[in-house]
Amino acid sequence: MKLCIARAYKNVSNPQTRPPKCTINAPRILNSALVFKTRQDGTLNAFNMVLPGISCNHAPLRNKQMSSAEIGVIWLTLKTAMVSTALSTPVAIWLGWIMARRTTRFKPVLEAFISMPLVVPPVVTGYLLLIVLGKNSTLGNALFNLFGWQFTFNFAALVLASMVVALPLSVRAIRNAFEMVEPAYQNVAATLGAPPHAAFFRVTLPLALPGIISGTVLSFARSLGEFGATITLAGNISGKTQTVALMIYSNMQVPGAETQVWRLVGFSLVLSLLAIAASEWFARKNRFQNK
Repeated sequence: MKLCIARAYKNVSNPQTRPPKCTINAPRILNSALVFKTRQDGTLNAFNMVLPGISCNHAPLRNKQMSSAEIGVIWLTLKTAMVSTALSTPVAIWLGWIMARRTTRFKPVLEAFISMPLVVPPVVTGYLLLIVLGKNSTLGNALFNLFGWQFTFNFAALVLASMVVALPLSVRAIRNAFEMVEPAYQNVAATLGAPPHAAFFRVTLPLALPGIISGTVLSFARSLGEFGATITLAGNISGKTQTVALMIYSNMQVPGAETQVWRLVGFSLVLSLLAIAASEWFARKNRFQNK
């Protein structure tokens, strides 16, 4: 017993066996974000805008650079989040408008259906999408035979899983933004001869824009960390469907891969914090604007 305690104390007191302690320097990250570093092929080396603000007392983390596999995974994650956010935002605006302005007896059912991905385990969401859109399903087989579309184990599956899981967050934020805009403004525009669609795009939408941006940024941040639905619908294929969350999960099971894990964890934390801070700033701006 004494021997075990002595070994444990020796491991804790030894700097080489201690877990790495990382610090995040937000001002340095924002400063480095203003300087875009590019690779030889001219593409944006996005991780160089974040890594200068992360410092660790662990020698491997401090000295080693990101591998090409890590850079590819980060780029695939960012691309998935951007595409899924761009595709889901118009749908979220439409649904948020319906939930804020329309009154029907089916509205509670619609609200419950939209909010289900928030409470259902993401793995269940991915499994249901796999059952509905898999090549062996009726809908999935029809889409593949008619249009050649496949929504399993590819980039389209990554985008679809991120869209479904992140959509409720953006819908809720956009709904709140529309509810804070007084309907009287659109009614006044109608009395001045503006058609309903013109009043929406010229009056209501600009007033709710900060809230819409807040929901969009929140949806983007949620897409960055999607795991359960992604691994079920798109798989964990290295170089094809492996995102940052999936690479962290895979490297956690590989001895000696702690360096990659900590680098990706630091990148995820910094990017998520910046996205949440931006979302909160736009939400406060929307509340102040519509007071």
